[in-house]
Amino acid sequence: MRGYLEELTVNRLTNTQRLSLKIVAGDATALFDEYGTGRELEISLSIPRKKRSLDANAYCWALIGKLAEKIDGKPKQIYRELIRDLGGNYETLQIKTAAIDAFERAWTKGHDGRFIEMISWDEYEGLACIAAYYGSSDYDTKTMSRLIDRVIVECREQGIETMTPKEKYELMKDWERRYGRMA
Repeated sequence: MRGYLEELTVNRLTNTQRLSLKIVAGDATALFDEYGTGRELEISLSIPRKKRSLDANAYCWALIGKLAEKIDGKPKQIYRELIRDLGGNYETLQIKTAAIDAFERAWTKGHDGRFIEMISWDEYEGLACIAAYYGSSDYDTKTMSRLIDRVIVECREQGIETMTPKEKYELMKDWERRYGRMA
């Protein structure tokens, strides 16, 4: 569903707030029918991001494939190493150690690039701090461009031919034309 925040009403006497949304894409009636009124809910909102083009994704994977062939590596492993080294593309979470496996299964399901890494853990408290990495399917154009730049650097170090800077510029301009301004 997509929409806009319309109005916020704050009642200082009862210390309550009422938020009004305008739905412009999707149908809220099914949600309303399912949850009704009077139930406490956990609510999450986010600003939609422009998705990157599949052409850029195809180019990224073509280079990763050439790199894997050149260094006798596995494409998925190379992809994840590039993601790890990218920076700014993960969430740091504190989670019960007993829940890590279930979280990892849910987080990575259907996503080659998503993975988790343990940062620290406290056996006494039964808690761990993990990094949950996003894969390229989650990236906006700015982050995808950074990933492609990293792949290009790795390929050039191995003597693999890549796009010229002008060709890469044209690829990024194509993103802008198709999906709006780069994030």
